[in-house]
Amino acid sequence: MSIHINDILPIKITEVKTEAELLLIFEVWKYIKHIVNSNVSFTNVTISTRLYATSHYKFIFENGLKFDKVPDSSISIKEIEDYFCPKNKFLFDIAFKTINDEIVTYDYNYDPDKNRILHSDDRSTAYVSLVARLLVEDFLNHRKKPRKLIIDHYGYQHTEDEYVELFILQNYGNRILEDIIEIRYPHNSKPQAEWVSYIYHQRRIGNFIEKSDVEAKHKYLVDNFIQGDVVLLYTFEKGRNKIKKLKTCYPAIIDNFNETQISLIYYSPIETTDTHICRLLDNNLDPSEHTIKLEPRTANELQLEDVGIDHLYSNESNYILRPIDQEGNPIDNDGTIQYFKIGNHCQKIWLNTIETIYAVFKDHNIQAFNEVRFKNIYFKDRTPIYDQIRATNRR
Repeated sequence: MSIHINDILPIKITEVKTEAELLLIFEVWKYIKHIVNSNVSFTNVTISTRLYATSHYKFIFENGLKFDKVPDSSISIKEIEDYFCPKNKFLFDIAFKTINDEIVTYDYNYDPDKNRILHSDDRSTAYVSLVARLLVEDFLNHRKKPRKLIIDHYGYQHTEDEYVELFILQNYGNRILEDIIEIRYPHNSKPQAEWVSYIYHQRRIGNFIEKSDVEAKHKYLVDNFIQGDVVLLYTFEKGRNKIKKLKTCYPAIIDNFNETQISLIYYSPIETTDTHICRLLDNNLDPSEHTIKLEPRTANELQLEDVGIDHLYSNESNYILRPIDQEGNPIDNDGTIQYFKIGNHCQKIWLNTIETIYAVFKDHNIQAFNEVRFKNIYFKDRTPIYDQIRATNRR
């Protein structure tokens, strides 16, 4: 008897797309073998061709989870063979802060003695093992859906790469953990955990390794951008970390570029007029005394030598990114809370990055913004939430 992997995972997959997903299916297989002595079936689930040449694939293969393709003998697993999750390690004695039918809350400081096993040097992969354990238990206990795991670490000092595998499983590839993981952590002197996971993911797929020359960056701009296009402009704090900490991120509009430079217009604050007014009302302030104007700021003549662009980034001081993911889909795992006045009431609505940019630029009538091209690229046949609400209010 075997259990299909898709009966255990929170979503059904047809392809394993990332190294983190390899580790997750390995851990699921490991717990199933240990708890019920059954096998895990991967019928109609393939492995991304890229992954066959990785140390992660060789690692799970040599630890017992074997697929048809034998890994190349020249691939070294030295860097990951000390990962927390070898086949003889299990996480059954973890002390959870909260555990019920809907959520499980983990906080290392709740019981450091019991939780020390999750405090290893390779704790990023240890969390994958913890998730796998919970998924397997939920499956064996016939839960209709997996419980949500909350990692409550506001009062805990994380390492730079502590949550890499979890954020990759949440935000990239199949986004297997998108709806069942919440990570709470302090934004301290270390680089943001989501940013670190983005860097790791890009490096694993072959990007962000070598610095691109100015000619390659200019060609990429010519092939992919025109004046009026929207990008996300990131700047970084100075420091000695291998991965720089993000300082600011603003939606910006390309003003112009040439063979050596690019000029951008970016805006602050990133909020609609209704958001500004409703927040003032929430604080018992008079909106007529506190007007808002979206102020344009100019990043003039940034040298392409020191600007990373999409996948053409190594460690430059500035970075511009189209708001789309690796598969070309609009970024929807980040966003803002904006207010909309509906009738006489202020209503909070969460808008993803794309919806936020459109709402703010449209609301403030930003002329440099190529609205038609933006909607064609990012919304296609969908109507932006901002336009839906405005149409409703006009009725």
